[in-house]
Amino acid sequence: MAANYRITRRQLADGTPRYMAQLIVWDGRNRTTTGLGTFGRERDAKDAGKKAVSEWDKGRTLPTGSTRETVEEYLTAWLAQLPASGLKPSTIGTYGWQITRWVIPHLGAVRLRKLSADDVRLWEINLAATGSKTGGSLSKAAVQGARRALSTALEDAIVAGKLASNPTKVGRRKGGTAGKPAVKVNPWSPEEARSFLAATAGTRWHPFWHLALSTGLRRGELLGLEWFDIDLRGGKLRVLRNRVETYGSGVVENTPKGGKGRTISIDADTVAVLQAWKDSQEADRVFAGEGWADTGRVFASALGEVLDPSDVDREWALALKEWGGRRVRLHDLRHTHAYLCIKSGMHPKTLQGRMGHAHIQTTLDIYGHLMDGDDEVAAQKVATLLRGE
Repeated sequence: MAANYRITRRQLADGTPRYMAQLIVWDGRNRTTTGLGTFGRERDAKDAGKKAVSEWDKGRTLPTGSTRETVEEYLTAWLAQLPASGLKPSTIGTYGWQITRWVIPHLGAVRLRKLSADDVRLWEINLAATGSKTGGSLSKAAVQGARRALSTALEDAIVAGKLASNPTKVGRRKGGTAGKPAVKVNPWSPEEARSFLAATAGTRWHPFWHLALSTGLRRGELLGLEWFDIDLRGGKLRVLRNRVETYGSGVVENTPKGGKGRTISIDADTVAVLQAWKDSQEADRVFAGEGWADTGRVFASALGEVLDPSDVDREWALALKEWGGRRVRLHDLRHTHAYLCIKSGMHPKTLQGRMGHAHIQTTLDIYGHLMDGDDEVAAQKVATLLRGE
């Protein structure tokens, strides 16, 4: 049994060329032809054909099942089975939001077997231009996230024998992006960070903002902290939980992003801030009496109750307004911490562990462009060593 692909060129009424890719399998007696989609560029059609042949050679089967199944029908069924897949509820929630908000409304009516690379490319362009709630532009990170969700679902469609190739990957450039920010990084300068902390000193939320800047913990990781996780004498902090809001499942807690916890060091100033906050929380407990909820959380309400991400977002907006400085996202406090670590000379591998990235490449992709000046510094240090100074 052998497999090959065929490209057929057709021309629309306006003269625009279209290229149809087909997978052809010959068993010595019978030939089976399966459509792989229609493309605007011949090289994309060839990529789809080569990918289909490669998958066939690896033992994959031809697409089976209904040829009339739409993208919406497939994705709806795919989302329904995710809870049994072992994925984190937060991941399932993110996929659910991205697919129902950004994929199905645009591509849902397309037949799954007919979905092409051109369809995906046009969808991304339209999503970037009009994908926000108000009909305005959508961020590059959001578009990429939606495409990743769709790509994941379509990879499962290949395994299930519903597709021969993944149209989200046809015509994509290969190669890394080290040194280029994969997400928008907008850190505060050291002066801005100091100004904000000075402006919020004495407020109930000052310890939260201070810890975010001094440790780089994510919002959900800060909300998941318990006093048992912090060694004030030893200057250590364990990150074991992540409290996040998900689409369809509400607020959930699971392990930190990356799949496992981590232990990081905290400086003497941060220890002092946390000790003062612990004393203040003890006063809250005494005042609340029997109304106190003994959750053990570092950051809790005046009655000890667990806080939600929306509580933090509300207080962050108020703090920025009262401060009056340059507005950034709450998550940019994490980027500010990474920026300060880099400027202090921290090794990228140490920064990876501190930020909780599963892979060093993630750290380099996000923050590599902030390390550009290190080469000049290194050159000067090498020269100093060679001179024997």
